[in-house]
Amino acid sequence: MKNKLLVLFISGFLFVGTGLFAQGFVGIKFAGNIPGFQEPIVDGGFSSKLGTGFGLEVSYRFNDYIGVRMTPEYSEVSRKRNAYQGFYLPNAVGDLIAELAQIDVAYADLDGDIKDKYLLLPVMAELGFNFNEKIFNDVREEYLRVYFLGGGFVGYLTESSQRIRSLRSSVFADEERTEILATREQVRDAGFSKSRSYIGENFEEFTYGVTGFIGFSYHFFYRNEFFIEFGGHFGLNNLDEEKLNGEIFTRTATVQFGYRWQL
Repeated sequence: MKNKLLVLFISGFLFVGTGLFAQGFVGIKFAGNIPGFQEPIVDGGFSSKLGTGFGLEVSYRFNDYIGVRMTPEYSEVSRKRNAYQGFYLPNAVGDLIAELAQIDVAYADLDGDIKDKYLLLPVMAELGFNFNEKIFNDVREEYLRVYFLGGGFVGYLTESSQRIRSLRSSVFADEERTEILATREQVRDAGFSKSRSYIGENFEEFTYGVTGFIGFSYHFFYRNEFFIEFGGHFGLNNLDEEKLNGEIFTRTATVQFGYRWQL
């Protein structure tokens, strides 16, 4: 009997006022991403680099408090590298230096960055509260809303690229610098200076994790809503099986803003 009453209570809470307060929304959003870093790092030197993203939003509020949301999105995560570190050897280096032609992974003191591009699908539950409501002709014309989002995401790594701007040391076979594959002079004399290469084949393509945000929105003219949200994604699976510079996860601190339209 108690279980039946609990089910009835939850159902009533979700669907109370469905005709008056239930709302469907569609929207568009834009985001700025700051990555979480992989650990450990050989000698440090990684720093964040702002990435961008954009996406769509489909959401439904069962009542004034509870809702669900799905936000298919494209996201870029960038990491700047200025340290002694492992890197996947670009084809350009192997073409210029015979000693490196059969080498896939090496270590050197270099300046560069990595950019990962994802397609993500977060699905979240929403708990929100409305303030300063203004009602006209029995319809809410304007209000402020504070809400919390929590759930999970799945994603696909569409592309990962590394860019090397400068090389400041010899190229080594290991992180302990015990075996030199090519000296800095050899690399310089061969004419190699900068490169950009795609390294996505070295990483796991499927990713998943948890996600959460706190958001603030302004609803006006009956159906329009601007919003800003602070939160991020916390990936749970390591994408780099080689663990070249430690483990890599899809983890970002994210600020996103956008517009949604009430259906």
